[in-house]
Amino acid sequence: MKSILLLLVSVLFITTTACSFDTSGLRGDLSDSGMDDADVSDSGIDITDSIDITDSSSDVDSDIDGGTQCPVGARQCIDNFTLRVCSEDGEWETENCAEGCNSDTSPPSCLVFIPSNGLTRDVLAVPGTGHWEISETVYFNTDNGEIYTESGTVRPAGEGIDLESGILFFSHSMMDGRNAGVFAALTITVTETGTLRGVGSQPAVLTAETIIIRGIIDVSGGSWACNYNNERCAGPGGFAGGDTNNDGEGPGKGSEGNEAWDKDETGAGGAGYGVKGAKGGGSTGGSGGSIYGTAENEPLLGGSGGGGGGHYEIGNDNPGEGRGGGGGGAIQVTAFGMLNIGNTGGTEAGIKASGQGGSGNSRYVNSGGGGGGSGGAIVIEAPFIQLYPGSLITANGGGGGAGRNGADGAVGLFSAEAAPGASCSDCNAGGNGAALNSPSATEGSNSEGGDGTGGGGGGYGRITIRNCIEFISVCTVSPAPFLAGCHY
Repeated sequence: MKSILLLLVSVLFITTTACSFDTSGLRGDLSDSGMDDADVSDSGIDITDSIDITDSSSDVDSDIDGGTQCPVGARQCIDNFTLRVCSEDGEWETENCAEGCNSDTSPPSCLVFIPSNGLTRDVLAVPGTGHWEISETVYFNTDNGEIYTESGTVRPAGEGIDLESGILFFSHSMMDGRNAGVFAALTITVTETGTLRGVGSQPAVLTAETIIIRGIIDVSGGSWACNYNNERCAGPGGFAGGDTNNDGEGPGKGSEGNEAWDKDETGAGGAGYGVKGAKGGGSTGGSGGSIYGTAENEPLLGGSGGGGGGHYEIGNDNPGEGRGGGGGGAIQVTAFGMLNIGNTGGTEAGIKASGQGGSGNSRYVNSGGGGGGSGGAIVIEAPFIQLYPGSLITANGGGGGAGRNGADGAVGLFSAEAAPGASCSDCNAGGNGAALNSPSATEGSNSEGGDGTGGGGGGYGRITIRNCIEFISVCTVSPAPFLAGCHY
């Protein structure tokens, strides 16, 4: 029988601004599947027309339909979603494979969607679980389960099901022993006017049967991520930037700049993650952080913090000057049915886990800038995934802070472009962060002299897409994702 190609790992061809779906390597040809904007509305998702993908050209051995007994225990995929098994009586029996039939295993079998990091579907069976819609700026705390807005509480802190909101929260232990904060509902919808922002120290997991993202989910490093005026804290599950004269935090931390009185005060190194962070300016600038983590994002790890700029203390020190940027957070978005990101209105929609920019050092003229934080981790997974025009998924590194009375570097951009380091006419500029179109972070500058150099840019993070059947239109994913495919 002609082999029916496994719809396991799709191929993303990523250009400077978009990605496209290539069906040439799949079990069936989806090019005429009819999937377009009309298939999905804000009130629900109709996928019945879009996944009618039968293979009428499949050859079946003559003994299947010719009346003879089949070999007991034989198994065959007769189309994309049907498994045929020979019973003990020598008769063929069919089984519907809702998530696809895999003919490349021995023996062939139905694909089974198994989420990352040990999550199970049981969480959706808790009585009282309801529908969660986000239509304004909403904050969710991964440590205690609280969900709130500027005007009040949506879900109070505490584990278990909140019957009023219909949202379940619990701490889930991952393979490395750390916990992630899990928020579960039957459906999760972020409307075009909605922004969902993560706070807390634990990585975030959002799970539902159906998840629709028309607005933005943000777990970037920054002031709102830690509820006080500190631009260098990390997103949930990430690691903080270093104070002046201190390394950043995390496995890919950037090193502090030089602070010795008899040598130049230099910029700190940017943090690493999916790629290395860049060093601070000058020969004694702080080292950039190293690569860590796994392509599958198991376990979930956020971005690391950039190092703090070098500053020789004279009197009272100000740790807010030249501080390293905080790392982007870590988030897993798991739908057990359909995950849809984007909208037809042209407005931005998606998920970002940006590293924060390093702080400039303006307290003393010769002090070094802080290194940029690295981007965080994003996992999107579902049996069926749709990414529509205007959708963005980014985990870019932050820019380095400038030295010599300079400004702050930019937070990782919500695009495929690099976050710029801070610059000015008479300061040493910070280095740029890493992104899809600029895959290497750049070093801080020493163009205005070796004393008070710029901080290095932060490396980008990691993005994982896990699916059984995937539809991709025009979108931006930065950095390039790891395509994990459906577990089976």
